[in-house]
Amino acid sequence: MPISETPVKHTVTALEPLGGYPGDFSAHTFENIVVFTWHGVTTLESMPTFEALTTQFRQRFERGFSVVHLITSGHPRMPDAATRDELVRIQKRHEDVAACCAVVIPVQGFVGSALRGLVTAIVLRTQRTHVELKIVGTVEAAAEWLTPLHNAKLGLQVDASQLLAALRQAATPH
Repeated sequence: MPISETPVKHTVTALEPLGGYPGDFSAHTFENIVVFTWHGVTTLESMPTFEALTTQFRQRFERGFSVVHLITSGHPRMPDAATRDELVRIQKRHEDVAACCAVVIPVQGFVGSALRGLVTAIVLRTQRTHVELKIVGTVEAAAEWLTPLHNAKLGLQVDASQLLAALRQAATPH
């Protein structure tokens, strides 16, 4: 990914809704950060929409983008094996343009541990080599961790407090 010599200052502060799949996920952008908000169980039926949106982001942000996955359901369930396989395939196809990825799993206990294990397994299966990834428990931790890496990798000046406000908005049920 090309990185400019001079950081690009962005002033866009709005979270832009871009679609999703009812009951599964919604997608937004903030600057060139893609935010997927996962509302419940992820289904195989939603994967064509997920891939189409990811392809759209790839075309829109040719310079590269970062991703935040927000788990918002209080009782998230694991996707089935076919859905996990499809997630891996899609991630492999698009990982070359992703700079950083934060996954927010606010659930504690057994369910939280299982979700963290699932994310780790997907990452291991995609064999990502250059995408920085961190699993965190809050949107605050995601914004704090992602912002400096995103800015350094892509030569941008995204503001952490504005990203945090966008993540809080994306995490709020509509």
